[in-house]
Amino acid sequence: MKKEPYLIGTIAVVVLSVFLLFACGGGGDGTTSGAADSVGSVALFLTDSPSNDFDEIKVTIHEILLLPEDDDQEKVTIFTSDAGETIDLLKLETESTLFALDNNVPAGWYSKIRMYVSKVELCNDGEEPILAKVPANGKIDLNPKDVFYVAPGETIALELDMCADKSIHIVKKGHKDEYNFRPVIFVQVMTSEAPGKLVRLSGYIREKTDDAFILCPDQPIINGQSDLADNFPARCSVINIINATTFFDENGDQTDFADLEIGDAAQVIGKYQYSPDDPSMLLHFEAYVVEIGIFLRLEGIIQSVPEIVDGKGTFLFAISPGQGINGEVIVMAIVPVGTGVFNKAGETIALNDLEVGEMAVIDGILDVTQAPDILKAALIVSGQRQPATELTGILTDMTDDTLTVTPEGGDPVCVRLVIDTHYFKLIIDDNGFTQEKITKDDLVGNEQLRIYVLPGDPCPVAEDVFVIIDQTT
Repeated sequence: MKKEPYLIGTIAVVVLSVFLLFACGGGGDGTTSGAADSVGSVALFLTDSPSNDFDEIKVTIHEILLLPEDDDQEKVTIFTSDAGETIDLLKLETESTLFALDNNVPAGWYSKIRMYVSKVELCNDGEEPILAKVPANGKIDLNPKDVFYVAPGETIALELDMCADKSIHIVKKGHKDEYNFRPVIFVQVMTSEAPGKLVRLSGYIREKTDDAFILCPDQPIINGQSDLADNFPARCSVINIINATTFFDENGDQTDFADLEIGDAAQVIGKYQYSPDDPSMLLHFEAYVVEIGIFLRLEGIIQSVPEIVDGKGTFLFAISPGQGINGEVIVMAIVPVGTGVFNKAGETIALNDLEVGEMAVIDGILDVTQAPDILKAALIVSGQRQPATELTGILTDMTDDTLTVTPEGGDPVCVRLVIDTHYFKLIIDDNGFTQEKITKDDLVGNEQLRIYVLPGDPCPVAEDVFVIIDQTT
């Protein structure tokens, strides 16, 4: 059967002049129209799900490759670094970050993403970091459910959701615990219909039109390089302004698009836009919030029911310790009308949807000259996903909507399957680690399963089902 490229939808994009497209770097990215006929661009975003066990989970990545569907074709490296790039997964709980961008990927079909990881550190405040054991050679192969297509002259965006709470496994070794890193990573092709989580971009405004601007970072990573000279324009992004976009100045006060100036340092929180009609292959984003200057990003707990006073929302917010602030500090959060309020899936919610006792992360400016201290909020991301419980055992029976799993030395447990249940095969061997997306129909019985379940009656509900195949010698 002939495949059709994974390109969905068409959106209106800002038409930028040749001067605008290349003003970022003064000369373009060196891609000619002939080259564009045979290559496309791949952007890789990283995000994470929460973990309640550690304050930081630091992963050092050395290389990321794309493997073509045709085994005879060469692998394509989209990121490489001898020293490695270390990221704290837990800082990505509420948003995605652009990790790598390659604008010279041969057009064609790709079936696998390969990642090399050298170190995983598990950190808690005041304690020595724990080094988790990584798969052999640090090699992690990710097989998406479907192959994906890199189209000539266009950009495809991939989001890797690295689930921290499901990736660390404790093995008893005598009187000691050994921590194994067995990554659970969801791969999503980002499109207009599925733009992924909120994305945070930082940089400098380099050009403006009536309804968009170019944002360029100070030190981009292009194909593993940090030198601006050759690849600067390709790492810049087109930030499209919509009616709901809100702007905040360096004092945390609302401003408007007209006040943005070339050269301003800015943070943009928004979502990826699939933009096949832009010949520059620059990434496009729809801006929800634009922050000028340096804003704090503080995690804490909502302490009071939000109230609307004089057109502004207010609520008490307890800033959690360990963020450069001594102890737990309670501040009054001030929320102007139009401030972005989202859940952790990146969906817009109302201010009165915030609940007392709920965890939240707030971008804002702290004013300690008043009593109580004031936190001028520019962005609020709230909610905490209910942690799933791990269940391991042998699959002993199944129906259309249930599995029966028997833990070692335990009694059979029923697990209910729902439409949102995900299925994977995890293969561990002496060469590394492979994750494949499968379906329920691929389960055959008598397999070793690891299932993450949420509470349910009479059976817990399966969030993710993993078939574990250990081929290590």
